[in-house]
Amino acid sequence: MDSSDDFKVRDAESYNSVVENFDQLTDSYSTYVVDRLLDRLGSTPGARLLDIGCGTGIVSLRAASRFGASTKVTGIDLSDGMLKTARRKAEKLGLAGHAEFIKGDAEKLSLPDESADCAVSLYAFRHFPNPEKAMQELLRVLKSGGLV
Repeated sequence: MDSSDDFKVRDAESYNSVVENFDQLTDSYSTYVVDRLLDRLGSTPGARLLDIGCGTGIVSLRAASRFGASTKVTGIDLSDGMLKTARRKAEKLGLAGHAEFIKGDAEKLSLPDESADCAVSLYAFRHFPNPEKAMQELLRVLKSGGLV
């Protein structure tokens, strides 16, 4: 594990003990921003949306709810605590069928080339030691003509 991988793991783990507070603050202060972000995407029925650094799922879950069951949403994060909360919220909201949350490194996505129609990231890029690698990965998995 190189030093940037070690940093990413430590950073992700640091959220595990504050997930509940993080979730409450994110819901309180970011809903407006998320809604504007989703407005920019427009209607995406049947699309595959990728949420990089999904945290507790605010973007993923609002997108899944807003765009309906035909839109497949995948949230990716390194924090086990964040992912556990996002999955629990998806289940509670009845969205687990089309909003999935997987553990992954944004700088090394385990997704096929051109597998997403659109990709979003609310606040995560500032946490990446190599944001240019994360952007290269995002563009690799984004279909030609896809939205970021």
